[in-house]
Amino acid sequence: MGYEDREYFRKEERPGMKRVSVGPITRALLFALPILYFAVGFSVDELGETGKKAAIAEGMRDLVLQGWALIPSAGLGPAPWQILSAPLIQTDLISVLVTCLVSIWFVGSQLEKLMKPRDYLIFLAACAVLPFIPAALIDPLLVEHPVSMGTAPLGMALLFAASRLLGKTPAFFGLRTSTIVWVIFALNVGFAWFSYREARIPFDAELLIKPIDSVPALLSAAAIGWFGMNWMMKRGRVVLAAEEKEDDHIAYARQFRVDEDAPSAGRQAEDVKLREREARERKRENDEQERVDALLDRISTSGISSLSAKEKRFLERISKKKKGGGL
Repeated sequence: MGYEDREYFRKEERPGMKRVSVGPITRALLFALPILYFAVGFSVDELGETGKKAAIAEGMRDLVLQGWALIPSAGLGPAPWQILSAPLIQTDLISVLVTCLVSIWFVGSQLEKLMKPRDYLIFLAACAVLPFIPAALIDPLLVEHPVSMGTAPLGMALLFAASRLLGKTPAFFGLRTSTIVWVIFALNVGFAWFSYREARIPFDAELLIKPIDSVPALLSAAAIGWFGMNWMMKRGRVVLAAEEKEDDHIAYARQFRVDEDAPSAGRQAEDVKLREREARERKRENDEQERVDALLDRISTSGISSLSAKEKRFLERISKKKKGGGL
C-alpha cells in the first residue's frame, strides 16, 4: 500500500465542530433520567436550603435503599427490591445533569458504539445495581439507619470503564483520562464522606430521614466499571474502531529519519517492543484462524447446530472484524 493511501497521510478535512452522536440506549437514558427526577420531585419535601439532603417522603420510603434492605433491623426488612429501585431515585438536579451530560452522553455514547446493544444494556444494569449491594451491607455499620439512592454509582462506573479504555489518552489540559477520572472519584468520595456526618440523626419511623451518598457504593462502582470493562475487552465484547495502530505509523515514519547515524538505546528498546507486539499479534491471528478452520470443518460435517453459543459468538466476532478491517 502506497503512503498516499494511508489515512495517516491523507489530507484532513475540517468541516467544523462535530456533534457527539448518540445511540438509542443513550437517548433513552437521557430522556428517562430527567423525567424520573421530576417525578420523584412530587414525592419529596425540600428542607429549606439543604439541597440534596432532601427528606424522603413517606411514599418513597419503600423504594430508596434502607439500612435494613438486606439485613433486618429493629423489626424492619428485609426489602431486597430496594437494590433495584434505589438507582432510579434521584433528588439532586445537579447530580442528574452531571450523570446525563458527562457519564451518559460523553462517555456512555462512546461505549455504546463499541459494544452490542445487549452487552451494553447488561453492563449498564450491572453498573447501576451492583454497587448498592455493598452499600446495603456496609453502610449500616457506618451510619445508624442509612438511606442511599441515585445515579452517582452508575456515572462513576462509566467513567472508570472509559479510563480502562482510554487511560493514557490526553484529555483536558493535556492530562490523561485516567488522571481526570481519579480526581473526580476522589472529590465524590470526599463529599460523600461528609454526608455521613450530617446523616447521624435519631431514627423515627414516623419522621422523614435524610439520604447519604454511599461511599461503599462509589468504591464498588469504580471497581465494577474498571474490571467489568477489562473482562468484556478480554472476551471480545468491545469492538474497537477500525484504525491503524500507532506502532504502524511510527515504524513507517521511522524509515525517513536521517538525523541519526546509529539507533539509540531508546530506539532499540522501542524496536524490540514493536517486534514483540507484532509477534504476539501474528500468533493471536494464527490461533484464531486455526480455531475458525476447525469450527468451519465441524459445520460442514455436523451442521451449525453442533456449535455452542460461545463458538457462534466467536465466529460472529471474527466475521465482524474482517468485514470492518478491525484489530
